Amino acid sequence: MSDIKDNNKIELWPETVDGTMLFNELTKTFKQYLALQPYQAETLALWSIFSHCFDASNIAPKLLIHSPEKRCGKSTLLEVLSELVWQPLLASNITSAVIFRIIESQGCTLMIDEADTFIKNNAEMTGIINSGHRKKTAIVWRCNGDDHTPKSFSSWAPTVIAMIGEPQDTIVDRSIKITMRRKRTDEEIARFIHHKAEAKLKELAQKSARWCKDHFDDLCSADPQIPAGLHDRASDNWRPLFAIADLIDPECSELSRVAAIELSQQKEEDNTASVSTLLLTHIQEILETETEDKIRTKDLMIALLGLEDGPWLDWNHGRGISFHQVARFLKPFGISPKQLRFKHGTARGYEQSQFKDAFARYLSGTTEQVEQSQNSVDLEELMNLPYQPIPDNVPTESMEQVTETQ
Repeated sequence: MSDIKDNNKIELWPETVDGTMLFNELTKTFKQYLALQPYQAETLALWSIFSHCFDASNIAPKLLIHSPEKRCGKSTLLEVLSELVWQPLLASNITSAVIFRIIESQGCTLMIDEADTFIKNNAEMTGIINSGHRKKTAIVWRCNGDDHTPKSFSSWAPTVIAMIGEPQDTIVDRSIKITMRRKRTDEEIARFIHHKAEAKLKELAQKSARWCKDHFDDLCSADPQIPAGLHDRASDNWRPLFAIADLIDPECSELSRVAAIELSQQKEEDNTASVSTLLLTHIQEILETETEDKIRTKDLMIALLGLEDGPWLDWNHGRGISFHQVARFLKPFGISPKQLRFKHGTARGYEQSQFKDAFARYLSGTTEQVEQSQNSVDLEELMNLPYQPIPDNVPTESMEQVTETQ
């Protein structure tokens, strides 16, 4: 196990590091290789620096990387991060026992990929990951040795979790969340080639380590101001990043607060990826037949339920998918119904332009894979929610409530 630590050890940059230049270089690097949403690159830059000085904080926010679908860049982001963070340990599968033992014996930035395949129903692992959020309680007790002597293990470590969908709410609550999305065909993103990028990324990691060493005492005593609008848990999660940003420069300090508010307000839905993609596919087919640049919610629902090759009529024990469920599936793509004016009055509905970005990102490939998932047991609960029929005139208040609560 000593080889792991030696291989991941980062040497300090030999000279004093300018924090502003470091932050800008890191931000530029993330934007170079990934199709990110506003403030995500800056947040990733701050979290990368945080991994080198996490021991100066009492809170270690997880970095949760998730997406509504495959091929959204999670693996690329992990590869880039693995060259930038403190002592990275990458794993596409890992047991609960390994987590606290490797942290106790070696120390690492734990980077878990494909977490959706093994973490969601693993209560023990969830508990261990949650325990590492606060330094004082980052302790796991286990019987150890032939005589089963109780022994404490540390779970205190920077942790990255990458997955489709989201884990339990308790992990989400302890995380800074980065929602990935597919690259559009017209977006120019450089292909990440490890051996070509390695030298530059290593340099940035060394500079991060040096900056953190030089500012460690200041970070230990930092008490950053928390912006209004963040709840208590989000405030805890962002506090160590605020402390870093405050020491970099005033512009970074202000930007970090805006990023915290913007990213904390995002409420993406989990584990509905394949159904969402199929829904987008069928909505695209429906909109192609429309003469207007918008469609009423009621008309969209009638069209969905009338599709011969669609599963939507089978939902809710054969009574059909409800408009509430459609709104729930579309919201992770940034699509919500709105009050619109039609030829015969106003009604809740969707503008075709609202779907443009989602169509470009998620419908560029084949739908064979999502069609095969229609009968998945993972959909059973979603398909049998309490039935809500399509009303003749969807009231504004009802749809507003849906988009606020889903």
